[in-house]
Amino acid sequence: MYANLKSLQFMKKVKTDFFRKYHKWLGLIITINLLMFAGSGILLNHRSLIAHLHFPRKYMPEAYHINNWNNGVVKRNLTIGKDSILIYGNSGIWLTDSAFTNFTEFNAGLPTGTDYRKVETAIVYNGSHLLIGTQHGLYEYRHKKWTPIYLGNEEQRVISLTESNGKLFAITRSELFVLHPFAKDSTWVIEQDHIPAYAQNTEVGLFRTLWVIHSGEIYGKWGKLLVDFLGLCMATLAITGIIYFIIPVYIKKKRDKVKEKLSKIKIFNQKNLKIHNTIGVWLLPLLLLNTLTGMFLRPPFLIPIANSVVSPIPYTKLAAHNYWEDKLRLIQYDEDLKSFLLFTSEGVYTYMPFSENPPVALPSQPTISVMGINLCEKIAPYTYLIGSFSGLYIWNIKDAYQLDAMNMQPVGYENRTSRPIGEQVISGLIKASDSTYYYSDYNTGIQALHHHQTFTAMPEEMKDIKMPLWNISLEIHTGRIFQGIMGDFYILIVPLTGLATLFVLISGVITWYKIKYKRKKVIPNTISSSES
Repeated sequence: MYANLKSLQFMKKVKTDFFRKYHKWLGLIITINLLMFAGSGILLNHRSLIAHLHFPRKYMPEAYHINNWNNGVVKRNLTIGKDSILIYGNSGIWLTDSAFTNFTEFNAGLPTGTDYRKVETAIVYNGSHLLIGTQHGLYEYRHKKWTPIYLGNEEQRVISLTESNGKLFAITRSELFVLHPFAKDSTWVIEQDHIPAYAQNTEVGLFRTLWVIHSGEIYGKWGKLLVDFLGLCMATLAITGIIYFIIPVYIKKKRDKVKEKLSKIKIFNQKNLKIHNTIGVWLLPLLLLNTLTGMFLRPPFLIPIANSVVSPIPYTKLAAHNYWEDKLRLIQYDEDLKSFLLFTSEGVYTYMPFSENPPVALPSQPTISVMGINLCEKIAPYTYLIGSFSGLYIWNIKDAYQLDAMNMQPVGYENRTSRPIGEQVISGLIKASDSTYYYSDYNTGIQALHHHQTFTAMPEEMKDIKMPLWNISLEIHTGRIFQGIMGDFYILIVPLTGLATLFVLISGVITWYKIKYKRKKVIPNTISSSES
């Protein structure tokens, strides 16, 4: 019996040693990743605070360098005079002529920082008002500089502008606004249209649910701060883990030289371990939740949940009354339909503002990447050129057909959501004339569409446009920053780090529990029998 007891104790020690061993070594392997994900995640949660910060692209991997107008530096162009054209995109706004030969910066009045100058849309309203929508707000060009127009809403990111019946329509990712100038004054009358829900079904996408949980947005600013705190805790776990690993090694090598400081070093390491254990044990559920939700926001774990829907979590942002929260993508008035086209993350609808009638889904939907629409250009009655990261397509609403704009072959609708990224990663369009178009590929830059005229060379000063810190953080947080080194295998960084983190967190708590609460199980009868 005594032998069996010793065998049982040995097996328990082996199990403890297993978890302890792999907790240490796996934790050390993923330490750098944890620090990168924690730091970049905190920065992503505070875009407005870091919008003025940017970084030279020459120190970034080759894929982030600007050549031939790539990386979305130019999305569209807008004619504002007989020989005056604006081109705009992630590089801000540039003034050029009708031949696209000379380029001059046109960013006066916009805040300093590349992120502030990422222009999503532009319009000449009523023939006299020049306006742009940016990542950080709506601006009008007055007195030779851009002047902000405040929408009176928490979200200021304006992603699309269109005009109809003397009114200007602007949308953010969640709201629709109608604007018109107040008499001859420079102010604007702004009305907000609360778009009715498309359906009584209030379910939300599982991806969206996991997204707001992971970022903390589910509980607004306080939720973000909580997730920031978890990020700091994860970084602290990584750092204290390294310290706990290094100090014994240091003591072993320098034992004679640090003999007089040995007790202080050991006390410091004990306190360091206590911090490590306290965070890991008491915050385990929240750390596990944050890790799991992050894993399912990237492939391959994203694939099975991409089209799933769930009931909104009560008393959270997901349960808000606005059905269109974070779903709007583009608005376009169509003269043929006598209605607005409302492009959303759920599809394309016809809609008339302030009519109290909900949007109506079109029976035929164009091919648009789940990452959103980047181009909508009317080229004929009922016919549009539609571009996204899934490719470039010609879409006819009336006859319900679409063609691949590259080869002019018919494309079925059944596969419209199957390829989030296509062979052509469309980020914009340049209209040189009524019949001459150039499409902008995010990776390769501006390319001719069905003609052989090359677009003008990109000015040298545009190559020096810096990359916003927020975007760098996004590239790090998604693992894309390693694509140049690892190729397509970069996609495994997030899921593998996530799985390793789950094991490290759980094994750490198991090890802590066994060391702290292990007790020798003494069975009186057995001991008495063996002694007799």
